[in-house]
Amino acid sequence: MIKPGLRNALLMALLASASPPALAGDDVLNCAIRRGDCAAMLAVIEWAIPEDRLLASLRRMTDQRLTELAAALDPLAARALRHDEAVFRQSLHRDLAFAADDLPRDVDSLHALGERLAGRLEMLAGLDPDPVGLAGEWVSATGSVIIAASGGGFEVTAYNVEPNRLAWTCEFFGYGQSAGATITVENDGIDQVALAREGAALRLVHTVAEGHVTWSCGGNGSLSGVYFRRD
Repeated sequence: MIKPGLRNALLMALLASASPPALAGDDVLNCAIRRGDCAAMLAVIEWAIPEDRLLASLRRMTDQRLTELAAALDPLAARALRHDEAVFRQSLHRDLAFAADDLPRDVDSLHALGERLAGRLEMLAGLDPDPVGLAGEWVSATGSVIIAASGGGFEVTAYNVEPNRLAWTCEFFGYGQSAGATITVENDGIDQVALAREGAALRLVHTVAEGHVTWSCGGNGSLSGVYFRRD
């Protein structure tokens, strides 16, 4: 019988060996989230993916697309995408119900994992590494932003979700003007978002008026983040 301490050490080593180079260094996130040792759970998932033909194929195509995007993007956007991929991979345990000692061999778990991987691959396949302007649809592992020119200004629709526990969601809609390279939009004088290009990516900064609580997010969430243009 493997002692718990040794088992956890082996699982951590497995997770480290399974993580692709794109997630190395400070792009690896803190795994201190729900259900105790999520690092062990993620190690189980990374162990299971190569054992299933469909999951292995989806991961392989994802890694190929990430390599293509890393070569095509500017350094700032490439680093942001590495972080976004780390956020996505850490969240894979979210909808799976299995003990950290067990492979997710049940059909429901494998199906859920396949849907998550396929959805991520579809998103990455549609990214534009050299977008023009601010208008369009921008996406990330956790949300999306749609910017549409309207009446001399811009309509902005944004959505974001906490990825690991679905602890909160955000929904925002507003109309604003551009000042130079930045679009600023307010919603009822409480929530404000500022959107600006950061290389090939879009950075959204969400602020809340002093003394107020956001009306756009539950659980004190935020829309802030980096998003990537979808064709």
